[in-house]
Amino acid sequence: TRVTPTYVAENAADADKQNYALTTEEYQARWEMNLNNQINIEKINIWNRLSETDETANFWVHVSQDPFTSGATLADILADPNIESKFV
Repeated sequence: TRVTPTYVAENAADADKQNYALTTEEYQARWEMNLNNQINIEKINIWNRLSETDETANFWVHVSQDPFTSGATLADILADPNIESKFV
């Protein structure tokens, strides 16, 4: 997914609500994060940008112990029994 330079993916994990990451408006745009370790995830917080309309609905959150396959479609990810998926 392409992002504008100011809103890079790293901003999404820095705990600063003034920073954020954006995907471009494209079909099934996605953002991925590798935690580099296997950890227990108790909660995922997703905040909307403070100055924009609410865009925090109608999207998928996928969690996997393994990196996602390059070029995998949403259907591929949803069909994979090793990926936990939740529609928000």
